Amino acid sequence: GLGSGQASQVTVTLLGVPGRVDYGGPQGSFIGLDQINVRIPWELGGLGVVRVVITVTIGSDVRTSNPVTLNVGGSVPPILAFPILPGAVVDGQLTYDDQIQTSGDLVYFFDAYIFTTTAANVSISFDLRSPRTGSNETPFDALLLLYELKDNQLNRVAVNDQTGGLGDGDFDVNNNALLLTVLAQPGTYVLLATTFDGTPLAVGSYTLEFKSNVIQQLTYGQSIGGNIATGDVQTSLAVFLDAYWFNAAQGDRIEVTMRSTAFDAFLFLYKNYTDPEIKFDDNSFGPAPNLDAKLTFTITESGKHLIFATPFAINVTGAYTLTLNKVSSFAPTEAAAGADQLPYVPERVVRAPEDPRGISSPYLRQGSIFDRAAQRRFVVR
Repeated sequence: GLGSGQASQVTVTLLGVPGRVDYGGPQGSFIGLDQINVRIPWELGGLGVVRVVITVTIGSDVRTSNPVTLNVGGSVPPILAFPILPGAVVDGQLTYDDQIQTSGDLVYFFDAYIFTTTAANVSISFDLRSPRTGSNETPFDALLLLYELKDNQLNRVAVNDQTGGLGDGDFDVNNNALLLTVLAQPGTYVLLATTFDGTPLAVGSYTLEFKSNVIQQLTYGQSIGGNIATGDVQTSLAVFLDAYWFNAAQGDRIEVTMRSTAFDAFLFLYKNYTDPEIKFDDNSFGPAPNLDAKLTFTITESGKHLIFATPFAINVTGAYTLTLNKVSSFAPTEAAAGADQLPYVPERVVRAPEDPRGISSPYLRQGSIFDRAAQRRFVVR
């Protein structure tokens, strides 16, 4: 049994969230009966039935109880969100005391930030990075969830998991998030800095940077001269990018070209609300050595879409031209390839749209990352 008051030998988790153990030791009135006094984490208030597990450690002997259930009552308080303005860089930390979301019996900690816009089609970016800050700290797999607060309800707007890892490198070990989106309506928005589906209960330090007016609007038939510069949005792999948005209708056949004599051009196409990319292209356009990029795609969903124009190389800058067209048909070679499946020369590594982390993960829910965000329930103190 436990020695007198050996609370340090006892851990109690509720849905994996550690409670505060104030006492662990003899009950006092009944011989051979131990008692544990634990404070239920405030963030679990109103959650209902939760799974409780007790672990007792005495020297090298570790004993874990069978799970039992406990009904946690109370009401769910409103979300605690910190005001944030464009230009802000936040040094934050996810901890076991933070607010939580649940998905089934999985728990995800988060910090919430709130901001407002006063005009239509305001473009923003949030850059969430979880760096290694010590020899014993592992960066968590960052996830950004953006909601609109309307009529006291939080409605999904955009989600990002790994765009922060764009660059010519190893995506499996770069799990930072970079959310770029255009907010169609003025209003109040809440951003959650949290962790990926496959990493419940993850904690750790992070930085969050907020920028606005980072995406330029394009229309069909427009050609512009752009310049990749050091003040542009930059991924955690040190790759600069320019972002553009355009309105498209379902069935539109689009053609995007990017030419540069300063660097090897790279194009990405995204929906306005989520990653991964819909399509990307490196070297399929232009004469050898094929430094220009070209995207052709048939739009499958009406609404705003994003184009990322980038050198896809560390700290590279320079001028380029970008053209967006809606075409009546694709070139014969493109049509033969299915138009949406142009040949790709894999000279530079790009994460595949099928995220390899989800192949065997028991934590990963079904559906797109945007759909899975709807399965997370807010439970906050």
